[in-house]
Amino acid sequence: MQDANNNSARASDIDEMFVRRVQKNIRRLRPWVSSESISCYRIYDRDIPECPVTVDWYEGRLHAAFYARGESDSSRTSVKRWMAVLAAQLKVPRHLVFLKRRERHPSKQQYNPVARKKAEFVVSEANLKFKVNLSDYIDTGLFLDHRRTRGFVRSDAKGKRVLNLFGYTGAFSVYAAAGKARSSTYVDLSNTYLDWAVANMELNQLRKRDYVFVKDDVFSFLKNHRPQHEGYELVVVDPPTISRSKAMSGKFDIQRDHPFILKRVLDLCCKGGIIYFSTNFRKFKPRWDEIGCSSTEDISESTLPRDFRDKKIHRCYRMIK
Repeated sequence: MQDANNNSARASDIDEMFVRRVQKNIRRLRPWVSSESISCYRIYDRDIPECPVTVDWYEGRLHAAFYARGESDSSRTSVKRWMAVLAAQLKVPRHLVFLKRRERHPSKQQYNPVARKKAEFVVSEANLKFKVNLSDYIDTGLFLDHRRTRGFVRSDAKGKRVLNLFGYTGAFSVYAAAGKARSSTYVDLSNTYLDWAVANMELNQLRKRDYVFVKDDVFSFLKNHRPQHEGYELVVVDPPTISRSKAMSGKFDIQRDHPFILKRVLDLCCKGGIIYFSTNFRKFKPRWDEIGCSSTEDISESTLPRDFRDKKIHRCYRMIK
């Protein structure tokens, strides 16, 4: 009985510690959020070892994720308790709290829905609109850690022919269009994400004849595509770490396959073309000697947003042909 009481007291202490940290983060971020007109951001990033979870704020909704440790993982019980306490403190209704369990091997979840609730709504970022879905997929449709990278693409896009590979829900394409890109080609294998990308473009009234959407395996596209112009001037390459989609021509592995992708992208670029290449594989080791690009800069630090405590959330490089 004494052990049970001790465990309950310990759990209560952790709950309080968790909520205090989130509240502290919100107070710290409030001026920045207001000045940047940001409505979706990370309010907790595994700050405390006892609470290894991430929590994002989506315009009055909470989206939390934790990593599974095995089939008998008990973490979900703890995370649900933390989120219930936090939601009560922040006055967020229970039906607007979303909890996801991430696997250690993300390829298993890349396109597969985890629910069919359609908790969809539109959020804003940098005066642009994006549809998100907090319930049905592991990711929401908008990678918050690439907020700054999207801004760089927008700044570089004016008058350029843009290629967006592994386009997901098209956020980079929307930013490029908002930056007055001359043309834009989006490529992704998923019908779901392609339709989502088109919807995002239409939400912002940016759909034009020269902004095309291609459903294809990126490997196949790179092998067979011949642009009807002198080359792309701005390319975004943000691939998954591993993909085992049945429609792809074999398994994709970012560490093994990035030289092939980037060499082919360089072939499709005109001289002076800019490439933004990103990966969230923490053990990534670039093999620049196999790629042959004379100008490559690691811009990871400048793309990391203020709301992310995890400084290894992604690696990002800027290449110029």
